[in-house]
Amino acid sequence: MRYKGYRSSSREVFLCNKIKDNETNFTFYPDILLKHPFKEAGIETFSRVVIKEEVSEQLVDMEASALYQAASVFLKPHQIFFIKIVSDYLNIENIDKDIILNIIGKSVDKVVEWINNIKDALNYKEEVLTREEEELIKRRLKT
Repeated sequence: MRYKGYRSSSREVFLCNKIKDNETNFTFYPDILLKHPFKEAGIETFSRVVIKEEVSEQLVDMEASALYQAASVFLKPHQIFFIKIVSDYLNIENIDKDIILNIIGKSVDKVVEWINNIKDALNYKEEVLTREEEELIKRRLKT
């Protein structure tokens, strides 16, 4: 997850309240109806590597727009959430697998706790993440 601003540190967790597709100029607005512990920010999706001057939103990635469109076939806007963790500032030269796993590892408990709270708030009868999936995430972050 790239971040174009200077007021946030890497490892910061954001819930995306706006998803802009740079190529199509379509903009999507997930309905954030539930209380959450994250900062909110807009994200802009590109299909190529970009420089800061090209970006109009606070966050940048290459997949949020496509994922939102795919998810919206099966889910309503209030059921789609994009949680992003900042890993870099549009400079990926010093980013590797271990850095990314470390960044995610420091935030995973907070994110998983919120996912479980969403399940309860939306009255899902089944677990969103099984215990095995939670453990798998935690094990992958330790390797």
